[in-house]
Parts: sequence; C-alpha cells; structure tokens
Amino acid sequence: MMSDEDELNLLIEAIKNGETETSLYLNNIGDEGATALANALANNASLQTLSLSYNIIGDEGATALANALASNESLQTLK
Repeated sequence: MMSDEDELNLLIEAIKNGETETSLYLNNIGDEGATALANALANNASLQTLSLSYNIIGDEGATALANALASNESLQTLK
C-alpha cells in the first residue's frame, strides 16, 4: 500500500505530465504537501480541474497554492 506522500508525488508527476483533471480528495494533504503541489501548479499549463476537498491544508499551504495559482492560467475549477 502506498503512503499519502507517495500518492501525492505520483499525482504531482501526473500534473507535470499534462493531466487535465486530478482529484486529491480526502488525501490527508497538509501544508507540506500543498506547497509541493503549488510548485507543480506554478509551471503547469494543462490542468483544468483540481479537487482538494477534505484535506488538512492550513494557512501556509493555502498561501503557497494561492501564489502558484496567480501565475497558472489553465486551472478553471478548484474544489
């Protein structure tokens, strides 16, 4: 069985490789994972839909995501 961190790393790679829709629903993602995800999103030009519902992202992770999304022009839906 994969750990949450392993699953997150695989999904970050999927984002980098052109996925258009990804769900990280109920994946126990915290600030560290959100920051890693933000780094992938900052340079992504294909992801259109992302679900982050029911995670444990705090202020630090939310800030990292917000900063990344400021330069991301492809994401249309964030849940």
